[in-house]
Amino acid sequence: MSEEKWLTEFAEDTGAIITRPIAPAIEGLEDLDINRDITLGRWRLVQPVSHINGQPGEFNNNLTGEIRPNLALVVLKINPSRACFSADRRLLCSSRNAQRSLDRKDCLTCPSSLWGEDGERPGCDFGYTFLCYDPTDQAISLVGASGSAVPTARKYLGLLVTKRTPPFAWLTQFSAHEEKGEKGKWMALDITLTDRLEPTQVEKMRALYHTLIGLTYREMEEPTWNDPC
Repeated sequence: MSEEKWLTEFAEDTGAIITRPIAPAIEGLEDLDINRDITLGRWRLVQPVSHINGQPGEFNNNLTGEIRPNLALVVLKINPSRACFSADRRLLCSSRNAQRSLDRKDCLTCPSSLWGEDGERPGCDFGYTFLCYDPTDQAISLVGASGSAVPTARKYLGLLVTKRTPPFAWLTQFSAHEEKGEKGKWMALDITLTDRLEPTQVEKMRALYHTLIGLTYREMEEPTWNDPC
């Protein structure tokens, strides 16, 4: 049995000292840079005004083009995130921890992340990014929850805390339902814990989590949906 190795690093955004186990290299992939050589697809919820393939309420994978009516995934890791877009939906700035952007701007004091004096919404979208394992095709992918989906994501996070289990102990379903308001109709995200995994499956997911923890993933550059709420 190989001796477990640990990495101690300084988190510039919080000032914390973090110690975490280093997962062993994957045989046959030792020379790859996990930050450079892996690209993950993002499942996008199709909205009535979306210009992507699929019917409203379905999920479209921006890497593979696959469309599914719902998603049954194992969530490995959840990160708060921020993204700022131009009027034509070009990505201007993003953060994978909602505290410091990729170009090292402070999200907490950035004017784009603050509410206006007259109640104007921030120009920067806050949300959560779910790093997931897909049992169907054994792939790693991302799911985003922003806008009106943030309370749904927080309810899901609270449920995990109450159950005192890591997210990868469960199969999680992502689905959608239609809602209506003054601004029209949109598809609202639902996140549901469904089946609890067997202990042997949980250990496999835990090993995968430790392989991916700290991964600064590249994703296909694509805005998350921005619903009318």
